[in-house]
Amino acid sequence: MGPIPFLTHASHFTQQDESRKFLYYISTPLSKSVESGSFFLRGKISHMKTKKKMIVGNWKMNPATMDESKKIIKGITKAAEAAKKVDVVVCPPFIFLTEVKKAIAKAKIALGSQDIYFEDAGSRTGFVSPVQVAGVGTKYTIIGHSERRDRGETDEMVNQKISAALRNGLTPIFCIGEKERHSNGDYLEHISMQIQKGFAAIAKTDLQKVVIAYEPVWAIGAKTAMTPHDIYEMVLYIKKVLREKYDAIVSESVAVLYGGSANAENAEAIIKDGEVDGLLVGREALVPENFSKMILVANNIKAKK
Repeated sequence: MGPIPFLTHASHFTQQDESRKFLYYISTPLSKSVESGSFFLRGKISHMKTKKKMIVGNWKMNPATMDESKKIIKGITKAAEAAKKVDVVVCPPFIFLTEVKKAIAKAKIALGSQDIYFEDAGSRTGFVSPVQVAGVGTKYTIIGHSERRDRGETDEMVNQKISAALRNGLTPIFCIGEKERHSNGDYLEHISMQIQKGFAAIAKTDLQKVVIAYEPVWAIGAKTAMTPHDIYEMVLYIKKVLREKYDAIVSESVAVLYGGSANAENAEAIIKDGEVDGLLVGREALVPENFSKMILVANNIKAKK
């Protein structure tokens, strides 16, 4: 793939001034039909309303037993209850969904699944339908995680799953992210295509029911997370793509989370300086003390004026 079209102008910027150049691209409308430039001023996001922060724990293929799952829930319940400005979501393996739902019955914690199939019923050995997931009290579902994309899940399948989730009253946590970063901007085109294809035929009225999780694949499981500055630039870009596809109101209404080596130490900087609406947390979600700290950190961050 070559550079995306709008990366071929603004040559008056020097090659060394990559940050200013990126923000120039972001603040320039993709087409004359976009009438929402007022929502972006000098690279700053103008929030139309204050959203609650969201901390999502993706347990992946962990823990080994239901007893361990209950210990995790018990360990984060107090923090979730104290965090009035944060929505806390846990996404355990399918086999634990029913019991975890019981464990969080009196807690301020919502239940999510790690995936769904895009058909409501049928002869699909080993798959779990959105009807089944919703039926046990699940409110959210992760869709398009890189670990599933690596095993053959296509953008078209992701789109079908988003539609299936919305059809069954589930909130999709739509994962996007590049495998590598190239100086020529190819990774931006990749992100744009993931959004365009993932939201194909999805009405803008449904976008308020969707959460986007930006997870650069190269940062997942790494020793350090992406820098807040770079995360912020990607938030701007994601909102620019949404603004072009839908409108400014939609681009501001969709929550954008960050995932990729987030922990209790970097959570504040990522959320505050990266200007994300929360975090999609992997390994740290299995450590109640650390996950609780991340919840409380998110709760204590004041909205920027």
